[in-house]
Amino acid sequence: MLVDVWKSTYAQILPGDFLDSLSYQQHEANTRELLQSLPTSTAAFVADHGADVVGVALIRVTTDDNFAAELDALYVLPGMQRHRIGSRLLRHVVRWLSERGHASLRLWVIRDNPYRRFYDRIGGELLREERQDEFGGASVVSVGYGWRNLETLAERLEARVQ
Repeated sequence: MLVDVWKSTYAQILPGDFLDSLSYQQHEANTRELLQSLPTSTAAFVADHGADVVGVALIRVTTDDNFAAELDALYVLPGMQRHRIGSRLLRHVVRWLSERGHASLRLWVIRDNPYRRFYDRIGGELLREERQDEFGGASVVSVGYGWRNLETLAERLEARVQ
């Protein structure tokens, strides 16, 4: 699933040879290894449609002074986008964090990612933070988004999925 999302989302952003090198078999092996070694401060959420996985979210608690947790991944298959799957996944993330007493969330997104407007629509604060990330030899700028109050984010997400 993520191979398809990356190839679609980042086609004009990341090098073609890097995207072409992504394989379903290697991704499956990496995902199995990741899921088997998740610490208790990390959670993975999956959205399915029948027997197919159509979305994933990966969250981890941090020791950062500004944000209690970081969203490491939120991906929805291109053909399933605009069906509120991302909002539902993120709602589960917020619930999981809130149940554990965490009140804030940050994520990093490639600046040129066309889907980052999703975070704007759900009230993400564009942080004055940028970082350089490297994918397949290409350096890209990622920007930070944050929610300092998960209750507010939960309300926005609830309104979106109704």
